[in-house]
Amino acid sequence: AIPTDDLAVNAEGVLLIGGQRADTLLKQFGSPLYVTVEKTIRQNFRTFLAAFDKHWPAGADVFYAIKTNNALAVRAILNQEGAGG
Repeated sequence: AIPTDDLAVNAEGVLLIGGQRADTLLKQFGSPLYVTVEKTIRQNFRTFLAAFDKHWPAGADVFYAIKTNNALAVRAILNQEGAGG
């Protein structure tokens, strides 16, 4: 895990993703289940952009590969953060 990952294990040994119990999410949405934490996406994008800003004085436009993650919710979050696709 990296510092921005929002993963934990509670006292019962249950995986928490973004503060939500993984077993509860599975019961609600079924399996297979892909979970994305908005806070993590935003934090990682901002860290990535800050690194470019620090080392590239002219600024940089960040584009992500839509083909590798075409989830509309992820696209919306990254668009709000200023990314292109």
